[in-house]
Parts: sequence; structure tokens; C-alpha cells
Amino acid sequence: MKKIKIFKKNILIFVLSSIALTSSYQKEEVVPYYVVTLNEDAFGDYSNGSVYIGNEKYLESLKGLDEDNDVLVLDGRDSDDPYMRILNSYVVDDEKQMKEIIALLCEYEKMYPSSWERMEDTLYREWVVHNICHFIHYETNRTTDVDFNNADESLYKKLVFKVLD
Repeated sequence: MKKIKIFKKNILIFVLSSIALTSSYQKEEVVPYYVVTLNEDAFGDYSNGSVYIGNEKYLESLKGLDEDNDVLVLDGRDSDDPYMRILNSYVVDDEKQMKEIIALLCEYEKMYPSSWERMEDTLYREWVVHNICHFIHYETNRTTDVDFNNADESLYKKLVFKVLD
């Protein structure tokens, strides 16, 4: 029984790695829209809504104010393993929109530097893998949100390179 579970896990890892590899991040010019007025609470806009970035208290204050397509990002860049967590990330499944949101996160990091260090291509791969896992109902408690932490940078690089070997 344990061997079957390990076999299923290995198959899932292989399939997800293959999909992440084939949906590689092609660097195309993604021009996200930025909020220019000081009256807005959102950091910026993407083609389908707004992106709000902040701590738990700030995001909690937005409940009911955010629109269906708005994206809430928990800023945990001051933690031991710095992260940016997109809440309910599985809702966004359009490649262009995902890349716009990633570009906004990277712009946020440029404007407010921290020890959070992630590359756009691995952010995109990780998001795709999370969405696939959520879609097939694999550990939905872990795949509802995508947690872009520093430790996963090497994981998503290695995951792709293992498939190439």
C-alpha cells in the first residue's frame, strides 16, 4: 500500500514537472497598470482587477470592499523565509493575468526592497503547479493559495532541470 502511494506521488511530481516545463515562462513585455492616485488602496491593477498587498490586518480590512477579480497578497517578506502569498490564487488561471500580477509583485519588491528574492519564471512555474494541484483536488488545503517563499526558488529551478536530465 505504501509503495502505491509513493508511486502515485512520483507520477504526480513527474506530470507536474512536465507541465511546468512545457508552460515555460517566455519573457514577453507585460505592462501592468499602476495606480497613480493616492486615494486608491490597491498597489496596482492588472487587466482583470486590482492587486492589494499588505499584512493580515490590512487585507482583513478589505473584506467586502474588494471586487471578485481583485487579488489579495499577504506580504510576509519580513519573516525568516520571506514570502508573498497570493490568497485564493487558483481563481486566476489566465497566463497573461498571472504574469501581470507577478510583474506587479516584482515591481513592489523594487519599490520596497526586502530580502525576498524570487525570479519571475519560477514564480510563474510555481503558480501553474499550484493551480494544477488545486484543479485535481490534490492537497487543496495547501494549493488554494500560492506561497512564493525564498526556499521554493531553488525547488522550482531543480524541478524543471530534473525533467531535462
